[in-house]
Amino acid sequence: NDYEYTPKQENQYRIIAPVFFDSFNRAYPSAGTLELTGLVNSYASTPDAAALDIVGDIDLSADLTLDAWTGSQKGIIGKWNTGTNQRSYLLTLESSGRLRMLWSADGVASPSLTSNVAVPLSSGRLSVRATLDVNNGAGRRTATFYTAPGGTSLEGPWIQLGDPQTGSGTTSIFSGSAVLEVGSWNSGGSGKFVGQLHAARVRNGIAGAFAANPFFSSQSPGTTSFADSTGKTWTVQAGASIVSIAPVPGLSWGTADTGQFWNLGDSSPNYRAWVDNGVGVVRSTAPAGHILEQLTDAIPG
Repeated sequence: NDYEYTPKQENQYRIIAPVFFDSFNRAYPSAGTLELTGLVNSYASTPDAAALDIVGDIDLSADLTLDAWTGSQKGIIGKWNTGTNQRSYLLTLESSGRLRMLWSADGVASPSLTSNVAVPLSSGRLSVRATLDVNNGAGRRTATFYTAPGGTSLEGPWIQLGDPQTGSGTTSIFSGSAVLEVGSWNSGGSGKFVGQLHAARVRNGIAGAFAANPFFSSQSPGTTSFADSTGKTWTVQAGASIVSIAPVPGLSWGTADTGQFWNLGDSSPNYRAWVDNGVGVVRSTAPAGHILEQLTDAIPG
């Protein structure tokens, strides 16, 4: 696509080989991902277990790729079933693009705290995190929200999203029997969305021990059941699937056949680039300036 195209004006192009040659017909190391379709049963889950019945401080995180980080409420990860009053904890992305932490002390009431700013992108890959301090030492509860680049194995570096949000009174989390699920809540009945979920994590305590740690990026395409690093068995429901992506969307086009690197251009916002079945792809919702350039010795820049 030529974003500089002018109607009724001749455009001449010159192909210089081999300096700017790149076939894209080459193999990349592939990674898996949980493909979420937004359809019925589009989620993955693991049964309730004692390690998931966290009643104090909690730390939830996930690595996601979304075409739209606004527009609808999305269930990221949680143990939350409203139909049976088995509400425990839930992290959502609100239609405004803000992160929201919900919990319940009795399985019925559902207080929540929401970030005061939205996530810092409109589409693409991002890791998100929320912590809940049930007793901040001042007679209140505090939720703190973070983001980090996607593809970093949920290890950060985490950047605080807005200000910590506090509520009056201390609290606790209900030890319920709902499944732990990603991509929805209510066992796939609510909060479904279209996108990719690469990994998720539940910690008992802020930066505490792992209670669940599913890395869909480590699974082979077509996998429907696997054990995470904590021994929890995850089931990919029928409306979702584990597929292969190569390379990780949002990073680069990799290296050209002639050895030069493709670099992402900082001056064009809201875009990402990846290779899909051997073809270089750029998706941009706001083209401006250069998007990618191949750096060479022969013609700098």
